[in-house]
Amino acid sequence: MELQPADSASFRLAIEGLKDFLPDAQIVVTSKGLDICGMDSSHIGFVKYTLAAEDCTVLKVAFPQTMGVPLAVLARVLGSIANGDAVTLKSNDGQLIVSYTSEKLKKKVDAKIPLMTLEVDALDVPDLTYAATVQLKTADLSAVFKEVAPFGDMIMLHLNEEGFHVTATSEMGTMSQLLENTEDREMILRTDLENPVGFGTKYILSMLRCSLSPYLELDFDPGFPMRLSYKYGTKSSLVFHLAPKIME
Repeated sequence: MELQPADSASFRLAIEGLKDFLPDAQIVVTSKGLDICGMDSSHIGFVKYTLAAEDCTVLKVAFPQTMGVPLAVLARVLGSIANGDAVTLKSNDGQLIVSYTSEKLKKKVDAKIPLMTLEVDALDVPDLTYAATVQLKTADLSAVFKEVAPFGDMIMLHLNEEGFHVTATSEMGTMSQLLENTEDREMILRTDLENPVGFGTKYILSMLRCSLSPYLELDFDPGFPMRLSYKYGTKSSLVFHLAPKIME
């Protein structure tokens, strides 16, 4: 197997975002590209990353390969990759071989990561129709959540005719912010939301850390796990799901 992402910097960002949810994960490589998916250790979050074949400069795979890889280690190896650098992944003799040249630092990197044996349940999340959908700049949403996060370990989300409401409450008090519907934002309310829906603060912040694309889509509904989607390249994506936090 040999694979080279067309956008190595985005691949690094994706692995960086994945490692907090899945420190160890199965990487599946087929003629369609590379896939990583699984649940976090607390079993309230699910993530799926797809690097499509159309977004690879090189993809050579004679048959589908499944590799258990410590993503935290892979993220460290990819740490100095910048825009324009080319990274190549190969598998050989029970190892994942990672090679790239850092043009900025004028250095060549070669690393061999021992593969792991992992027992992972085959899971996927069906395509759902959510009550509320918000499409907006990743930077806008990240800024709001970072400012609201210190006020509680649960963030409440609500969408109505005024816009997208983000609120947290604790002993410190309450912080509430409203993102209005503007030309570069799309807000769709399919079903009236009588009450805000709550999600774990630290998980949402982790989802937003990678900032894989300039825009993202956030879908939420009282009856479903929240979905946060990054899409980039031709067909590649990173999609997080997070179960609602139980209200006391």
